[in-house]
Amino acid sequence: MRAQGGDVQTVVVAQRVRLEGAMTRADAERAAVENAMAEGVRRVAGVRVSGSQLLVSSDSAGVIGSRYLASVRLDAEGHVVAWTLDRARWVTEKRRRAPSELVYEASVRVTVARDAGRADDGFRVGVRTDPSRLLVRGATRSANDEVVVTVSSTRDAFLTVVAIYGDSVGRLAPNHVVRDARVVAGLAAQWPSAEWRERGVHFRVGLPDGVAGRAEVLAAIATLDAVTWPREDGGTITLSDFNRWLVAIPASRRAVAQQTVMVQRAGDETGR
Repeated sequence: MRAQGGDVQTVVVAQRVRLEGAMTRADAERAAVENAMAEGVRRVAGVRVSGSQLLVSSDSAGVIGSRYLASVRLDAEGHVVAWTLDRARWVTEKRRRAPSELVYEASVRVTVARDAGRADDGFRVGVRTDPSRLLVRGATRSANDEVVVTVSSTRDAFLTVVAIYGDSVGRLAPNHVVRDARVVAGLAAQWPSAEWRERGVHFRVGLPDGVAGRAEVLAAIATLDAVTWPREDGGTITLSDFNRWLVAIPASRRAVAQQTVMVQRAGDETGR
């Protein structure tokens, strides 16, 4: 099978996640899918490791944030473009001289599209934001911490900046105000720039009701050609839709970089 990005392959990944600590059943079910996505990419495409090791654990809930970050590694040579849950069940495991444990067992069908061609080692992009822990301070979004992303590139390029959280990907730049986002080779640029912040353009963090904290991924995608976002209105898309968009861009014509940040409610130390 072929896709715009290259070869497409589907694998079935079995997962077992123990319900541990403060995890909810929803946490465990989400961890199983995220782990399956990371393992599916590893099986089909392998991973280009750049600075940190891909963490995948198949038998324990571990750190959910680590599973999630593994499932959204943009430096992998393939990306999950679809997934379905084949089978799933909760089972009780009895242990000698210890309380019984609840375990979530799932079989996930993961479809991975490999990049077309090879990345250009001379085309690199960097992204950073400081601080890496951002606070939600109240119901009024204007009181929350602001994200300012610094991007650099080795080549003149068109720029797309996104925030990935859970199964959602929101585009920060370009947007309905700043419609032309570009980066100049060798010159670090802030998004939004100081000029646009003075005009009132801000990227403020937020959290859904009932969520005390979560890891989010800020990513910069630099492309040598102009690209069209999957939604005409520039709105949020699913992670699978984002990955389909990404692999449709030839690997030699794009460069990606990402940074993880923790978004947390002020006064909450757990980050859950």
